[in-house]
Amino acid sequence: MATPAALFKLTRFPLVFTAMADSAVGAALVGVNLLSCARVIPAMAASALLYAGGMVMNDVCDLERDRTLHPERPLPSGRVLPKSASVFAIVLFALAMMSAGLAGTMAVVAAGWVVALIAAYNRLLKHNAIAGSAGMAAIRGSNLGLGAAAIGMSPASAEFPWIPIAVLSAYVFALTLWSTREDRGDGRRGFPALVGAALAWVPLAAALRPSPHRWTALVPSLWILPWVLRAIARPSRERMMQVVRWGVLGIILLDASFLAALGRWAEAGAVAGLIVPALALLPVFRKL
Repeated sequence: MATPAALFKLTRFPLVFTAMADSAVGAALVGVNLLSCARVIPAMAASALLYAGGMVMNDVCDLERDRTLHPERPLPSGRVLPKSASVFAIVLFALAMMSAGLAGTMAVVAAGWVVALIAAYNRLLKHNAIAGSAGMAAIRGSNLGLGAAAIGMSPASAEFPWIPIAVLSAYVFALTLWSTREDRGDGRRGFPALVGAALAWVPLAAALRPSPHRWTALVPSLWILPWVLRAIARPSRERMMQVVRWGVLGIILLDASFLAALGRWAEAGAVAGLIVPALALLPVFRKL
């Protein structure tokens, strides 16, 4: 029987804060104040549950691959049975839909769309590097859109945050494409240099928007750049995966930069602060 700790480890819990940052910023960018709007809370909870469910489904679908690359994980090690993990993922998705329901019908539709994208990614797209990267980018972009939908903003509206969604999606596309090198683990520098340059430069695209503090787009770029340079200088599987790990955490800073660029410092600080529990929980999570 699977232990709670083993099931919990499947969710990659410290990283759910990155998904919460997406939906929080999506709501803030369509006119609400994160520090006073209660409708943001169920949207953030839904995003966290969607992320957790997606990670569990990812491990179920990657079981055979992980027997070789990550035999210590709960599924290949036998601590969790595939059937138990599948049921757990369904429960998490159901809870996500219920949480989205507290924010309104549009949020439910957006959450359902994210679930469909997660299923498509894990069952169909991830076996191809480009298609898989595009699928993951669509998931993350839609998650930011979930926050806007929770406030009642239609994608057809001129105020819908399409530019931040595009920047976030491009960043996640590059990061996911980078992660595909884990299977190869070779020492070639050309591919990492190309994708790493995209990772470092994509956040700067947010500075193309007319905003009073566009320089804040530098923050997520400077966060990921040292890890990229380190991996390119001496390529190894561990260094390649460090870029992925810190790059995912950097999504929180990328999201926060969208608000900081507008001078919404308190809200940007609240979003950026989500990186604190994520970092604090990482060492605890690794011991599970």
